Order: sequence, then C-alpha cells, then structure tokens
Amino acid sequence: SGGLFKQIPGIDLAWHEVTLVLPPEADPAEMKQRLADAVSVALVDYQEDIMRQTQAMHRTSLVRGPQEVQPQDVQPQVQLRFSASGVEALVRYPVTLQDAAEIDERVSRELQAVIARGLESAPVSSSDQIGVTA
Repeated sequence: SGGLFKQIPGIDLAWHEVTLVLPPEADPAEMKQRLADAVSVALVDYQEDIMRQTQAMHRTSLVRGPQEVQPQDVQPQVQLRFSASGVEALVRYPVTLQDAAEIDERVSRELQAVIARGLESAPVSSSDQIGVTA
C-alpha cells in the first residue's frame, strides 16, 4: 500500500521491507540481532550514499529542520511479531532507488544465510515464507 507523497528533488531514497518466518527452535532475540547485522553487512557499500541523501532530506524537511543526521537514523530495523503460528521478523532497510534491485538481492542473500544457519538443526517446514515489498 503506497502513500501519497511528493518526491524531494535530488533524493532517491526509499525503505523496503522483508518478512521472514523464524525457525521455531530459534531464539527470537538472537535472530533479531543476527538479521539486523546481516542487513548492515549488505548495505555497507551503499551506506555513504544513503547517509548523504538522508542528510539532504533532513535539510529540506520542514518538520525536522536542518539538524545533524545520526547513523542510527538510517540503520536497518527488525521488528518481531509473535502469533500462534510462530514468530515473524519484519526487516526494514533503506535503499537508493537507482540501486534498489541490487540492494534487495544482497539483503535477501544475507537474510537467507541467517535463516539457513538457524535451520541447520531444524526440519524445514512447508510454511516457511519470505516476502519482499517495496
């Protein structure tokens, strides 16, 4: 579901989301940290551009004003959702629109590696799912 917004000239920054079902035997807190670390690794080559664009966006924003952008302002976020069927991790991360496909691929590869390591001792379930939304 996309919202109505006006693109800021010179800014091509967006946030993407990936939803993962965590292995039933995995420790949710540990997986949350491992997923966040994995996305940070995937974004390392793009962090400078993401930070520059975030700073430009803050300078032009009427709400936030011209203040210093901190690195934690553009860090990946992992939110856990608990349900009767298991634990899901909603992972949000910044992308530059020009590199979005490559960033999504890198993030997916890193996240799948974390999940695979979590599944090494667990049986694979047919209900495991990975979804990417922009």
